[in-house]
Amino acid sequence: MVRSKFLRLNGRDFIRGAIYAVLSGVVVFAAKEFQAGPVELNLAFLVLVGKFALSTFIAYVAGNLFQNSKGEFITTEPKKVVKR
Repeated sequence: MVRSKFLRLNGRDFIRGAIYAVLSGVVVFAAKEFQAGPVELNLAFLVLVGKFALSTFIAYVAGNLFQNSKGEFITTEPKKVVKR
């Protein structure tokens, strides 16, 4: 798995963020369905699901922005050792 470098993002980060956003929207929808019975698909509910999905996407991408290529949080890239 190729990770992006510290303070950089690649396409993989955005694709996985979008996947997590869709999954979080499904979870919100399912939770509402099981808690209160049938869900009314009105604008207020769809906005709620959209906000939750967008916040999940932003959190995932922001978390990856501050990880280095080894997955360490708020740590710069390891220095390459040059053998002589």
